[in-house]
Amino acid sequence: MTVSRKREDVQARHQEIQRLRRQPRFTLGQIALAVGLADHSSVLHHLNGS
Repeated sequence: MTVSRKREDVQARHQEIQRLRRQPRFTLGQIALAVGLADHSSVLHHLNGS
């Protein structure tokens, strides 16, 4: 996998997280499961750019 492909994957995941965050019925844990992250703290790290 190339660096640009990984960047595309991260950008797509970020867009999906943002889309799900706008829907109040999703918790951070549910969002993590939906986008393939380990747990809710991974969602927070992703949104904070760390």
